[in-house]
Order: sequence, then structure tokens, then C-alpha cells
Amino acid sequence: MKLSIIVAVICQLGAAAMAYTISEGSIKLNDQSVFFGEFMTQEIKHLSVDSPKDKIEISLQLKEVLDKRPQQLVLVLSSVEDSALAAHFVPGFTSSSEIKFSLPASKFPEVLKIKEKLNLKLIIADPASSGKNLVKQLVEIVPTEEFRATAKYHEKPRIGYKPEIHHIFRTEDKQINAIVPLVFIGGAVVLFLALIGSWFGFIGADLYGALKYTSGGQLLFNIGFLLSLIGYEYNFVQYYLGQSIFTTLFNGALLSLPCIYAGARVLKNLSRSRHAGKF
Repeated sequence: MKLSIIVAVICQLGAAAMAYTISEGSIKLNDQSVFFGEFMTQEIKHLSVDSPKDKIEISLQLKEVLDKRPQQLVLVLSSVEDSALAAHFVPGFTSSSEIKFSLPASKFPEVLKIKEKLNLKLIIADPASSGKNLVKQLVEIVPTEEFRATAKYHEKPRIGYKPEIHHIFRTEDKQINAIVPLVFIGGAVVLFLALIGSWFGFIGADLYGALKYTSGGQLLFNIGFLLSLIGYEYNFVQYYLGQSIFTTLFNGALLSLPCIYAGARVLKNLSRSRHAGKF
């Protein structure tokens, strides 16, 4: 057990020795500075961001002199709480293996501006020298309350009770335009008069004289049919004067029974009388 621990420590030290190394450099923010050298402690330094006008100046020198820029050379600014919230920046790289970058605080993503602590990390990787890949925590950025207040992003609660949704519908007008019911009422009256006129056309001018050919029972059906039609007209007019649609449908259903029955008897009698030559 002890031997495995010793081997693991030796492997880690060997990997660290083979990795890219920052020989010297600095990160400056206003009057705050963090310096790097070959003999660096593991302590993470802090830099405070007070204003969107602040600018982080990064200058790092690699110990290794490289012929070309590493395939992956990136600065990562991420949230301490959630490393998935991160922004990536590509720094400059000189022929003398110097990394330089200027990061204005105004370029921070809005979602990171509201975080209390941010990590600034350097990643160097290249397939040609995979054993030397470097992932190094450089500094911890601490946005002040004043700086966080400048963020346009406001985190929304994702879990918990939501405000009750109230649907507000526009109320219907209590009265429609007067011209609408007048048009429909007028149309209904015209149709009613057209019906009476058609009877005169079938029976002739002597409409009342035809009563002598009509039995007492048939006369009741005729009167019932006429009254049901008048009832329909009245029900229709009442609807446009403010009667409920449900009341109108109920009254219409009641009137339909005598209207259909009496109407069928009237039309049947009319047809029989015409064939008999009474009209």
C-alpha cells in the first residue's frame, strides 16, 4: 500500500517535470499584481475587479523555446461554483515563447459578471508533445459588488414555486351595435312575409275563403303552425335584445316540436287540397 502511494507521487512529480513550465511572468490589474517564477507555491492569488473599465494584463514566459505555437493555447475564465460556465480567450504567442493577452473586464460574459469568484486558467496542449500538456490555475478573479451590479444578466430561479398565472380575457360588450340586430330582425320579418306571400300564390287571393274547405281539426293545426312561426320570430328578436343564448336555444327546441308536427299536417293538407282542385 505504501509502495503504491510512493509510485503515484513519483509519477506525478515526473509528469510535472515534463510539462510545459512558466519560467516567469505577471498578471496585473490596476495596482494589483501577481508574479510567477520557477519556484512558485500552490497558493492561489486573488485580484479584485471593481469596474468594467478595469483591464487584466497577462504576460507569461515559457521556459521551453518552441519552434511554433502550440496547437491549443487558451485562457479559460470560469465560475468557481460551476466550471461549465466558462469563456475562452486566445492569447498572443511570440517567437520567443511569450504569452501575452489583455482582457478588459467589460468583455466578461454577462453570466460571469454576477459570480462572486472566477478562476483564470491557462491550457497548453499539442498532439506532438502530449506529455508536456499544461493545465494551470493562474489566479482567482473576485468581482466586487459594484462590478456585479453592472451586469445586465439576472439569474432566474429554476426550482421553486412560480407565480400564479392569471388569464385576463377582454370582456364582451354588453350590447352589440344596434345595426346588427336590426338587420337580422329585418331579414327575419322579410322571410316571414315572403312565406305568407307564397301562400297567397299557391292558394289564391281568397285566402280566407278557403276556410270553408278546412275542417275544425285542420284549422287548429293551421293556427298552431302560424303561432309557432310567430314564436320563433319573437324568440329571435328577444335574443338580440339581450336574452341568453341558452334560453334562446331552449325556447327554440320547445317551439320546434309543435312547428314540425303542425307544419307537416298543414303542408300535407295543402297538397291534398290542391290535387282535389279546391284551390
